[in-house]
Amino acid sequence: MVRFMVVCFLFLGWAFWELSGGSDFEPTVQARAPQEVDEQPLEATDLADTVTRAATVSTISPQKDEAKAGVTLASVEAPATEPEAAPEPAALVDSVVADILAEPAETETVTTAPALDLREIVGNRVNMRQGPGTEFGVVTKLNQGAEVEVLQAPGNGWLKLRVIEDDTVGWIADWLVTSAS
Repeated sequence: MVRFMVVCFLFLGWAFWELSGGSDFEPTVQARAPQEVDEQPLEATDLADTVTRAATVSTISPQKDEAKAGVTLASVEAPATEPEAAPEPAALVDSVVADILAEPAETETVTTAPALDLREIVGNRVNMRQGPGTEFGVVTKLNQGAEVEVLQAPGNGWLKLRVIEDDTVGWIADWLVTSAS
């Protein structure tokens, strides 16, 4: 390692020597850039507009608040309520029957789940990733023929899938999965 460092140092020294001109090198003095001078001198009227004294600083002294907040307790009596008279049982039955007859018969609405987009893996050993790209970590590896459900197909070359066997969710390149049937 020491030999390598010595050889590198000698090579860099020789390269600097050659690039700077070698034995023909003559140092020169670099000319200074001209400084720009303001051609208009300041007039006395311009100085009158400048600030002539520093701003005064006023201090605010804290004041104690002599008024103290207090709590006033009050009590309120609940108004007396008279118990309502119990309705007759026959009146209750009539009102319930009228309510039942007035309502239309309920119809059951059966919502069918959308057809699952089931596909199979066509690659021999495919990485399922955490996101749509190879920069994301691998969640699991799937073998050829594994059944998956397509959850999302954004059209960027990747599919968000759920493995039917163990409900693992991840992303796989679309060309590694059979096309939609």
